[in-house]
Amino acid sequence: GGNLAAVVCQQAAMNGERTPDLQVLIYPALDARMISDSMEELWNAYILPKARMEYFLDLYTRGPDDIEDLRLSPLLRDTVADQPRACIVTSGFDPLRDDGDTYAERLSAEGVEVKHIQYAGQIHAFVNLCKVIPQGNDCIRDIAGWLKTVWR
Repeated sequence: GGNLAAVVCQQAAMNGERTPDLQVLIYPALDARMISDSMEELWNAYILPKARMEYFLDLYTRGPDDIEDLRLSPLLRDTVADQPRACIVTSGFDPLRDDGDTYAERLSAEGVEVKHIQYAGQIHAFVNLCKVIPQGNDCIRDIAGWLKTVWR
């Protein structure tokens, strides 16, 4: 979901179309090369081990040449200055952590307003597991709070 949202925003800008006003990226996968420190550190993470991501990529792509396509790896785009304001959620025990952290840093460095919410003690998909991980509800409230302040 986070990947798709980032790609839609980037493709709209690249095509000279109006971008969405806001984007919410919850632990997004933004670099299909899977070479980040968090990917290496958490290669066997709960919920989303690297082997599972490789399996998904094999189903999703035609081959290795697709890996650096901006429609799959939006983190590789030269500029992100034309992107809408963003709320990016990352979790500490998620192999995708560095994708979200890096994108938040790049957006901010290029003048895009970013709310980066980091949940250091959480795993990928914790927002979907609110019944067993109550902090998922906190995250939903944090996102809603951000939306209330920026949605005009």
